[in-house]
Amino acid sequence: MPFTRVNWACHLRGGVDRDLLATAFDHVVATQPVLRTRLSGRDHLFVGAEPPRLEVSGVSPQEEAATAFDGPLVRAALCTSGDEDVFVLGIEHLVADGRSAFMVLNWIWEAYTALAEGCPAPVPPEAALVSPLDLLSTVDEAYVAKRRASAVDVAHVPFAPETGSRTELSRTRLDERTTGLLAARAKAEGVTMHGVIAAALLLAARAEMPATGAMPLGLFTGVDLRTRLALPANAVVNNGGWFVDTIAVERAGDPLRLADGITRRLRAAVDEGVPELELRGFAETLVDPGYVRGVTLITSNIGVVTPPRLPAGLEMTDLWTGMVVPDRPRPPVEHGPFSANALTFDGRLHVGILHRPDCFGYRQVRRMLDHVAATLTELAG
Repeated sequence: MPFTRVNWACHLRGGVDRDLLATAFDHVVATQPVLRTRLSGRDHLFVGAEPPRLEVSGVSPQEEAATAFDGPLVRAALCTSGDEDVFVLGIEHLVADGRSAFMVLNWIWEAYTALAEGCPAPVPPEAALVSPLDLLSTVDEAYVAKRRASAVDVAHVPFAPETGSRTELSRTRLDERTTGLLAARAKAEGVTMHGVIAAALLLAARAEMPATGAMPLGLFTGVDLRTRLALPANAVVNNGGWFVDTIAVERAGDPLRLADGITRRLRAAVDEGVPELELRGFAETLVDPGYVRGVTLITSNIGVVTPPRLPAGLEMTDLWTGMVVPDRPRPPVEHGPFSANALTFDGRLHVGILHRPDCFGYRQVRRMLDHVAATLTELAG
């Protein structure tokens, strides 16, 4: 079965103590059963596994983020390049969503900081092993069939391939002032930041399509069900549901009008959905990615991210996230959906696309991100 890695990568300046980081990682793993599990190739059930250990990686952070799991469903690696270190944490999406993975990342750095300051590492709350796979035996087939029936054919971004098959990260970042103005404009207009960012991404995708007139584009949005499910707040679990929105997009479409429609339809879908059934259906989506149809863009907005406290002399200079399916072969068709993630770190909005250059080339992705930045900057005023 394919695996999907949820990655968090933090860039650090000042020198990371590898042994101390390994100790901190071991400490957190020891408290969390979900980090010591794997999937059986025979029946997909969770079974015990040897605990993962911190790896010292000689590849780029982006390539590390695309490295397949080998046993445990978590992989932590320290990549060193020049005057900075990059810590990459990857967790299988079946057992953790982006917020859960970030919670684990924070626990690791809390332990590291305590140890660096000569204090005992704090013991994070033991997160219950709540696996969506355990729910697959009780999937409501009628509910899933209804969701599947809503899928329609949509237009996709054609590939503009360049040399290279390794996963790369391309990003655009707004400055702090523009980010603040954009958030204020979204609030004043009654739309979400997710709606605004998704609208800008869809317009960038539409600009890559040669046809004139409106074209149907499919937007896949991950939905955080954390507040709607009876799960512990600190549970390391995939709390995900999903919503696929089909939208007619023109080249010169109005981003605010698009953002308003995205916001309203997503809110209505969340209100109509049944959280427990959504979670079960999402697990099936992850086990069988072919389940996702009618999708041009897969996106999520993590929101404002507060980095963990670090010991004196160590500074977190950058932070990014993204999902990757390791070892996925190049699609046989010359088009496909693309995935983008957004977060606000250090007061600045970051929008990133993890991509394979032999599908979506560097220049194509840069062009799309420049289009996104221009749309968001114009909205900010």
